[in-house]
Order: sequence, then C-alpha cells, then structure tokens
Amino acid sequence: MSDDVGNPRDVVDPRGAVGQGGITQAFREWIDAVRRSLLSIIGRVAALEAAQVTIATSVYTTPGAGTHTWSADAVGAWVTVVGAGSGGCGGGGSGTGAGGGGAQGQTVGPLWVPRNGATTTSYTVGAKSNGTTGLVATSAGGSSSFDNITAAGGAATPATGVGAAGGAPTGFTAPAGGTAAAAGGNGGNATQIGGASFSNSGAAGGGGATFAAGGNGGVSATGQRGGTGGTSSTPLGGGGGGGGGYNGPGGAGGNQSTNGSAPPSGVFGAGGGGGGESSGVATTGGNGADGVVIVEEIA
Repeated sequence: MSDDVGNPRDVVDPRGAVGQGGITQAFREWIDAVRRSLLSIIGRVAALEAAQVTIATSVYTTPGAGTHTWSADAVGAWVTVVGAGSGGCGGGGSGTGAGGGGAQGQTVGPLWVPRNGATTTSYTVGAKSNGTTGLVATSAGGSSSFDNITAAGGAATPATGVGAAGGAPTGFTAPAGGTAAAAGGNGGNATQIGGASFSNSGAAGGGGATFAAGGNGGVSATGQRGGTGGTSSTPLGGGGGGGGGYNGPGGAGGNQSTNGSAPPSGVFGAGGGGGGESSGVATTGGNGADGVVIVEEIA
C-alpha cells in the first residue's frame, strides 16, 4: 500500500459498518498508512541530525566588538554567550568590615542560530570589572552578545560588604549576594531565567564578614563552584568569594588583611573575591573574569 494517506472522509462509512462501530476496513488501512508516514518522518529527522557535522568552532575571548565570518559550508551554529563577571569590593581598613565578592555574568545557550545566507555576524565580548580598594562599590561586568542574543554581566558589588547579585536581564530576579554580617553569607546559586533551560542567571558573590569567615560565592549553571570566602583572625573578617564561572571557579575572598583574588586564568564570566578586613590600610578586591562567545558551526 502506498504511503499516500489520502482523505479520511473517503474511507469512513457515515452509515456505520456492522460490528465495527462505523469504522471501515479502508479507514483502518488509512490509519496504518498515517502511522507508517510518521515513522518515516521520524527516521528522516534522526538521519538529518546524525548527519550534522561540526566544521569549525570559534571561541572569542578578547573584550570588545568583533565580526564572526561564516564558513562557506555552514548552515548555522550552536552559540553560547557568557557575560563578564564583576570585581570584588575591597576590605575596609581600621576594622570597618570585609568586602563582598563579585558576581558571574549570565549564560545563554547553546542556542541554534541559522546562517540564513549571512557571510558575517557581529558579536561582543563583555569586559570584566575590576576590584576596588576599600569599601568602594565596583562597576558591573560587561554584557556579551552574538547577533540578537545577549548575556548580561554580573551586577556591581556594593560598598556595604554585601556580595554582588548574579548577572540577569533587566526585569528578571537575580540570585542575591551573600549578606554582610559577623560571618558572611553565601551567594545565591545560578537559576534558570523565565523557565528556559538555555538561559541562566549568573552566580552571586559571597558576603564579607566583620568578625568571622567570608561567605562562599554561588555555584554556576555549569556546576562550577564559587570562590571560597576568606578566613578570619578575630576580630577581623574575611572577604566574600566570587560567583562561579562558566568553566571554572570564582575568585577566592581575601583572608584578614589580605587582598581578594581574581578567578584562575582561562575562566570565563566568574566574579572576583572581596578583600579581607584590615586593622590598618584597606585591602583590594580581585578582578572579575571577561565573558566569552562560542560559535560551533554546523554543516
């Protein structure tokens, strides 16, 4: 029998068939033809997916705007965009409290981007924000983008010792930074944005302490841990850890009278650690990490 499923109205007997509830043998054959057609379509889709071949992967890490040039055979690409992390706040001198950790930027992707005949597509890699000296607020991390896909940078770290909120688009609730207290609170872990599995907020920074250890940074959507909060030597508190990055941990918070650390080299989007509290001169928070744009072309 052909896979041409025809019109069901041509094979249903409106008067009903004896003993078959109005369903004729022709209608049963039509149902079977529909089933075979659906199985054929499923098989063809699976074959197309299996035939997809990655022909080039571009990883853009230099902050600023650029242009991606498509390979001649590419039909589209799986794209991942990560916003830049924010720096940690420095610790106060003369026993005025430790600094909070910086936050991770938002992660979007991988998302399928069809080429649609384009020869080039614009992108931007977000630039990290630097840590500050003393209890001074930092700037937010820069946003990254590819075409119309944008990932927000980690939020600015407050001057109050509270950790920075995770990176998220305007209008969406981001994970809260850890509280500033005798012992710093841990930063919130990354969360899905709007229920979409391909879009996740950044992990928040840990809070600075005034008497004990600083809070740890939150865990990123890719499972990377936040930076460890700095240790304390009573009565001086430790700095908060930075939010975890796309491919590695956040920067560690500074111990008492010690500067916070930046994330390890090669980590994208993570937050910097806050500076520890000092009885003398103020300490400095660690810098955040730049964002990244990853383009995996498919033929």
